[in-house]
Amino acid sequence: MKQIASHYNCWRCFNRRVYRTTLNAEHIMKNGNEQFIETVFKIKKEGHKYVVEENVGINTKCILMERRGVRYILPVQYVSSLPINVKESFDCFLRKSDRTIYRFIVEPSSVRISPERTMGLKQLIKVFNPLEHTDERTWIFLKLQAIGSKWKGGKYRLCSPPECVDGDTEFLTQTGWKKISEYEHGDSVMQYNLDRTAELVKPFSYIKQPCGEMYHIKNKYLDQMLSSNHKVLYVKRYNSHLGLCTAKELVEKHKKNIHGFEGLFITSFKNRTSLSLNYHSNLNPFDLRLLCAIIADGTYTKGNKVVMRLKKERKKVRLRKLLERTNTYHTEHDVANGYTHFRFDVLWAKKEYSWHFWLMGIAELKIIANECLYWDGDRKNRFFTTSKKSADFIQYCFTSLGYKASIQTIDRRGRKKGKYITKSIDYVVHITTKSRVSLHNPHNKNKIMKVKPKDGYQYCFNVPSGYLVLRRNNKIFITGNSGKNANDIIIHTITNDNVTVSKPTLAKLETLFYYYQKVICNEITSLTSAQVREVEPFFLNVADESPVFHKHSMAQKKDMNEVDISNSSLIFTYNDKASLHLEATFFDDVFANMRAMDSRYPALYIEGRITSELPKLSMVEAKQIVEENFEEMKTLAKNLVYYFKNMNKELHKYNRSKLMLKGRKRINFECVIDAIDVYCSSQDEFDEFMLWINDRVKAYITMVNEEPIKGEEEVK
Repeated sequence: MKQIASHYNCWRCFNRRVYRTTLNAEHIMKNGNEQFIETVFKIKKEGHKYVVEENVGINTKCILMERRGVRYILPVQYVSSLPINVKESFDCFLRKSDRTIYRFIVEPSSVRISPERTMGLKQLIKVFNPLEHTDERTWIFLKLQAIGSKWKGGKYRLCSPPECVDGDTEFLTQTGWKKISEYEHGDSVMQYNLDRTAELVKPFSYIKQPCGEMYHIKNKYLDQMLSSNHKVLYVKRYNSHLGLCTAKELVEKHKKNIHGFEGLFITSFKNRTSLSLNYHSNLNPFDLRLLCAIIADGTYTKGNKVVMRLKKERKKVRLRKLLERTNTYHTEHDVANGYTHFRFDVLWAKKEYSWHFWLMGIAELKIIANECLYWDGDRKNRFFTTSKKSADFIQYCFTSLGYKASIQTIDRRGRKKGKYITKSIDYVVHITTKSRVSLHNPHNKNKIMKVKPKDGYQYCFNVPSGYLVLRRNNKIFITGNSGKNANDIIIHTITNDNVTVSKPTLAKLETLFYYYQKVICNEITSLTSAQVREVEPFFLNVADESPVFHKHSMAQKKDMNEVDISNSSLIFTYNDKASLHLEATFFDDVFANMRAMDSRYPALYIEGRITSELPKLSMVEAKQIVEENFEEMKTLAKNLVYYFKNMNKELHKYNRSKLMLKGRKRINFECVIDAIDVYCSSQDEFDEFMLWINDRVKAYITMVNEEPIKGEEEVK
């Protein structure tokens, strides 16, 4: 199998091929709560309508599911078979008066990759996600813990330096820019792919952590505020290859070079999201061009009638042409000072580029980019407006077509112009084909400052590609995302039964443990005291060698009151103490009974980063690679599943006396130790790995006892 076939995009394509029509836990509606259904109303289609055919008695507990707009009813006795394909079903209403169509699943067929051993674990680790890391043993460990925690229940903590941005940084949603600190569940996030494209995706997780210090990288074209361990994607100046380093490493390179860091920052992308604009579904290209003209120079009167008062002859000629091409009846008459008044009716009333325009596809964006400069621009490389919404959209429009676009703000409020006092803020969008910018300055070296984030927090997302399209102070940049769980993300594409949860609540945790074998918890430190008190007993119970837990809700007709957790894994991932704001709370100080938590959950401090220069790979290319390597990828997946289920058959049973973990800590970490046992070829190799584990445990203790860095200063 080619190494490139381990690219995440390839595993996404693999997942789509294997689970193409599959229902899994991700498709469960209404927080996963089952309901008792006594009867459904079977329906049949007559013409364009559905009519009730018969009343069917069900008398069973069910869960509701939704996939690609189709809703399903699944009896709970089949939940353990997820993921499934629908073998036999019928359409129905839940109530006779309903108009929501459900597909009641009569017979499902389980879709699972069968286990098969054709390679040893050491060989499997080598070919699974074969990226280079600053520390080889750390990368091997991260793979082994991802596999081991799927073999049997593991409960432990992984702490590492942060990889985040500040709260004023914006991310791109389906309806425009939004501060990352204001993210809401359901928001899509624009991810950047290494083939220079970008697309909207749902993030795997949202991260908000206390933070004390960040690097502020800023000049005329750049504005980024990054944590020291944040991944920075750049283009090498002399060969145009992609490079990757941490913000701290970037600062060191900047200090060493007399003129500053030489790498080039990417500020544009090619939009791969092609959503149809239903709102303007009746618009042809000339309608869209006319709409650009109206937004620039039109005024709406009653009844969606537009008045345009034009003086420039080129605009008059252009408008007449657009009105003719759109078959729009109009009247016009000349007035004083060379102006001409045009009047006509339109179907749509828009005076700025509102959220509807963000949903347009590439073809429409190209039309707008071509037309807007004719009306509100200099017909070359500048666009003028007093609407921030319009400026934001036009910047996005050109950026998504591969141009660099920046916004200049000119505050004219209070300025006198004869008798008139200006009340507006002007925005100028500057457009250029030079889409890469740099800190390198031979005349006046740029300064990088150490600063405290304004709200004391740092933020990030986990997205499939590992890279995000972000903006700060109207300056767009491409950067890395938080990546502690890279191996678990790939394993999820293979098995569909592990999940990352942000801001966990008791109800959310109980539901997730019912449907998923492995749960990864983020953002514990951002919970309030009341929220921590709610979930703390649950965390202690799960890690207390209990085979089951009793669901908090004991409502009648519930089938989730007792949940088997004997083989469930709970893993905490969070950032180190040095990244905290001075008044913020570290993980070890969050819980009322931290002594009990510490006696159950071993903690390791994980350092280092991936150093591989990842290949540029589009989904089209990935699909082709999967077609060429599908059997090899399937073999790798089958081997992973084999070790998930049969690790005990491969154990060497090496002596574990050198491991410093004792009691419940050792028991809860045993799944990882088992994986290391199978991986190692000798007792000596195993002992070396145990000493490394001990070192990571001690490193965590040392990190906890260290004082955080104080102060705010220029990096010298």
